Amino acid sequence: MSTSAGSLLILPPPPPSLDRASLKAAYLPAFTASLCELASARVSPLAVLDIAILWPALCGQFEKPRSHLFKEAQHLLAELYSLISIICAQKNIELDGPGGVDPRVILVEYDPAQPLSYGESKPLTAVAGGPIIDLQTLVLTRRSWNLIFRVDGEQGQTVFQKYSTAANAQTPPLRGQ
Repeated sequence: MSTSAGSLLILPPPPPSLDRASLKAAYLPAFTASLCELASARVSPLAVLDIAILWPALCGQFEKPRSHLFKEAQHLLAELYSLISIICAQKNIELDGPGGVDPRVILVEYDPAQPLSYGESKPLTAVAGGPIIDLQTLVLTRRSWNLIFRVDGEQGQTVFQKYSTAANAQTPPLRGQ
């Protein structure tokens, strides 16, 4: 199915407890706003929403086997997709079908204390790390998103600012809202 350029929802780190109530409190408003906006826009047959969740638990895990992260990562992904499904059911938003939204969660290694190296490229070996990427790699993808959503509040503003500053240091500058 053909789609136009997708949209990005950039999320701050999840709460320490990855239970449904904590994740709902942290992400429900951002999920609801972005899913509803994309569903109502109906600019293409299917609106793709890349959801980048910055997760400090992934720091320093690139060298280890992915299997040791599986249980916690699978739990987080299951809870996030459950929350997305609940919102879509309540708001009558089609998932993965014509006129609907195709949400795709991306786990992003994130160390809030580590600055991004603006304007510098990473070696290919550092970028080709598998399904889990870091924030710098997300910046380097140079995707052209139609819309960029973020979470309100200090933490949401901080991660969005870090991402947009790094993305705008690249050529051409970041486009999106």
